[in-house]
Amino acid sequence: MKQPFLASDRAFGLLFGLLLLAVALWPWWQGGPLRLWALLTAAALLAISWRYPTWLAPLNRLWLMIGQLLHRIMSPLIMAVIFGCLFVPVGLWRRLLRRDPLRLRIDPQADSYWLGRDPQEFKPESMKYQF
Repeated sequence: MKQPFLASDRAFGLLFGLLLLAVALWPWWQGGPLRLWALLTAAALLAISWRYPTWLAPLNRLWLMIGQLLHRIMSPLIMAVIFGCLFVPVGLWRRLLRRDPLRLRIDPQADSYWLGRDPQEFKPESMKYQF
């Protein structure tokens, strides 16, 4: 199995450090107090990712595993919702209207299911500038 994309440990630490810094500063920006826990964690993450990024490798792998788990759960769920909310109603509506655009319905009186074409419709000159 191919190894999934794993960001560098430094990039992981910097990203999460900056996100926690934003979480810490957001209330202050709105006129409230700083979130001290987020500020201290952000400072620690930024310092570690700058000086010792390999220390963040286990957290980086854990984050990747959480992402893979979410992918395994959410992708089928989202596809089922899309299918159930889009394709099923459209299919039922088309059946109610008795539409058969692919001509899949069996016709016992038909000699053939081939569609007749006019030979003059497909002249070699019409294929000159295809693209």
